[in-house]
Amino acid sequence: MTLPLATVATIQGPQQKSITQADVDQWIENLQSLANSNQQDYRRFVNQLKTAIAAEDKKGVNHDVPEV
Repeated sequence: MTLPLATVATIQGPQQKSITQADVDQWIENLQSLANSNQQDYRRFVNQLKTAIAAEDKKGVNHDVPEV
């Protein structure tokens, strides 16, 4: 599975620049494509995201992220 560059940068460490709305839109488009092409990888990736988000939420840091 190939992840979008912005996603890899986010997972691997500090970013050099902020993620833009265009980055987010592209990431979502790629995720939707993955859902259509490989449901197993899509599910695994979504579960990884949920785990990472839950870990950040446990830290008690307010990222101003709305609940989905």
